[in-house]
Amino acid sequence: MGRGEWMAWTVRARRTVSGVLLCLLTCATVARAQPVEAERPLRIGTKPLAPFVATGSGAPTGFSVRLWERVAAELGRPYEWVVYPTVGELLQAVEKGEVDLAIAGISITADREQRVDFSQPMFAAGLQILVPTSRSGGLGALVAAFASPELAGVLVVGAAAFLTIAHLIWFAERRANPGISPAYPRGIGDGLWWAIVTITTVGYGDIAPRTALGRIAAGLWMIAGLFLVAGFVGTVSSTMTYDRMHAAIKGPDDLPGKRVLTVRDSTAAQWCAARGLAATEVATIDAAWPLLDAGAADAVVYDAPVLLHHALHAGSGRLTVTGPVFKREDYGMAFPARSPLREPVDRALLRVREHGDYQRLYAEFFGPMD
Repeated sequence: MGRGEWMAWTVRARRTVSGVLLCLLTCATVARAQPVEAERPLRIGTKPLAPFVATGSGAPTGFSVRLWERVAAELGRPYEWVVYPTVGELLQAVEKGEVDLAIAGISITADREQRVDFSQPMFAAGLQILVPTSRSGGLGALVAAFASPELAGVLVVGAAAFLTIAHLIWFAERRANPGISPAYPRGIGDGLWWAIVTITTVGYGDIAPRTALGRIAAGLWMIAGLFLVAGFVGTVSSTMTYDRMHAAIKGPDDLPGKRVLTVRDSTAAQWCAARGLAATEVATIDAAWPLLDAGAADAVVYDAPVLLHHALHAGSGRLTVTGPVFKREDYGMAFPARSPLREPVDRALLRVREHGDYQRLYAEFFGPMD
């Protein structure tokens, strides 16, 4: 072998050895990196939606949270929670890859499937209607009407007016009218009796004002009485009519013309818009409860299990879910498009069902499964 051939062979050998060493170094680096990536905590997005997710000072709780804990145990992966205020922001985070998956009460729809991927269904749901509890007719409805805040205001004003005119009549007539006792407690009682028989158009009876001040007060009282009686009757009538209007909502067909609340960016909002219902949209379902309690709306249209849970607990005795479940839909976990995590999660969710954990968890939150 000549000197030139020897040098060429040496160069080729060095290059071969260098390539082998570089390959081994790369493989070792990848091998070291893979366990680190496998142990990276998954970022799990969620949003408050009782009873599926409840957030507070500590870690989230609820049906969906407990279900994910069982799925994560099957996967053997650590995770951390990332809470978003609305479902719209939650799905945006999934779409952008800011979280590895999202779980709450996320409805699987064709529109959302174009943006994110979904797991197999984890909960069968649908929409329903929440309304104030209907009061019984007759005496029960009348008693309930008297307990309403609107009528309470009218009664307070009326009581103040009665006491004022009773004092004025007593002061004007106590010395000139034998029907008005000069003694203060009894005289005020006489003045109240006169005010009652006058405002109810019974007449003066055995008491008629004799002084100029008394007659002026009587004339003003007769005029004021017209407004007091009209306000009282009108408030009772409107309160009972309002209650009958709630009772008339028995299903989706009764919603046109009613004041409907729903949640922005939800499937319920899409359903209302598709049917031409002028629904008022709030940012979260929690913002709808006080509006319904205050009488600012006639009904809330939203996910059936959420409404049932609220009616059973926080709204017990005041609110009720009416009509059948409509627009049936399923909840699922949302993943970024083509996420390699979806298949392992689906398999883990199947194992959770097969082991009976899902059924036990469902019964804990919603009662026995049908």
